[in-house]
Amino acid sequence: MTEVAEGSNFSGRLWNTKPRIHAELPSGSRSLTRFNLLQLRQAERQLAATVLCDLHRGNAAAATANLRAMLALVKGPTDERLVISQLVRSAIAAGAVGLTWELLQSPGVTDTQLAVLQNDWAELDFLQAMENALSMHRAMAK
Repeated sequence: MTEVAEGSNFSGRLWNTKPRIHAELPSGSRSLTRFNLLQLRQAERQLAATVLCDLHRGNAAAATANLRAMLALVKGPTDERLVISQLVRSAIAAGAVGLTWELLQSPGVTDTQLAVLQNDWAELDFLQAMENALSMHRAMAK
């Protein structure tokens, strides 16, 4: 818990790293997709806690950056053709909705920060991604 409370260094690491493909599964794991989705949910939980800590400290700028990192997690698996991947995206977005509401209540948030967040939200596309995943699901069921 100390790591989350220390600040918003997590989002800086997230934004400044390039995605890596893991060639090997961890021992005991049967699915690369399941492993990646677990990592995605863990990152989402850590970012959500960090956003709340930032807001508690009155640091709207850091909270905005971490919330944007959460939205980047939602944007990431857009091309995934598995339904479970799209469901995880939706779950992360649902958590980000609540955190966006909390940020909107913060007195320190600026119009510029709100405009950037609005743009990030507007860029999300769930319908086409889920349609593609359902098409893949139907093709795999045949």
